Amino acid sequence: SLLKGNREAEFKDGNRGMNLQRLYESIGLHEGTREKPYPDSKNLWTVGRGTCLETNPITGAQWKYLLDNHLISVALTEDGMDYLVSAKVKEVIHALEHGIANWLAINDQRQNCLVEMGYQVAGYGCLSFPKMKAAVERGDWKEAAKQGRDSKWAKVDSPNRAREMMSVLETGEWT
Repeated sequence: SLLKGNREAEFKDGNRGMNLQRLYESIGLHEGTREKPYPDSKNLWTVGRGTCLETNPITGAQWKYLLDNHLISVALTEDGMDYLVSAKVKEVIHALEHGIANWLAINDQRQNCLVEMGYQVAGYGCLSFPKMKAAVERGDWKEAAKQGRDSKWAKVDSPNRAREMMSVLETGEWT
């Protein structure tokens, strides 16, 4: 049934007297029900009861709700994981190339460190830390590392990773 437990209240509030149970049943009847993604009549990936993953993707909040309540299971192959990492890394590199004035002059070790930080930290890492970004653009690696260490990311979120990354950023050498 589409109306289970506490969700029943959601369907009664603000519906102006609509019979939402009838509506959801009709949608289910016409859309069909598929637990796994499938190409729909337009060859677009769709799941559930007509949720098109390409034109109306599941939001972050919806993913969280589904995962928190064990309403969805997701599995990725190694190739799938590699694809997602590669896509994110390309996105971060593009942002850093356009966001850091001296990006091309920075050595490989430091670029790797900044990309990895940007992979993990919202706002592409140092681009969201103005003092750190300014130090990177000046080539003041000691100050850039200090700014990285003086962040929630380094103190709370990922202290071990941050310690390693900031060491590489400061020295310009792999640890």
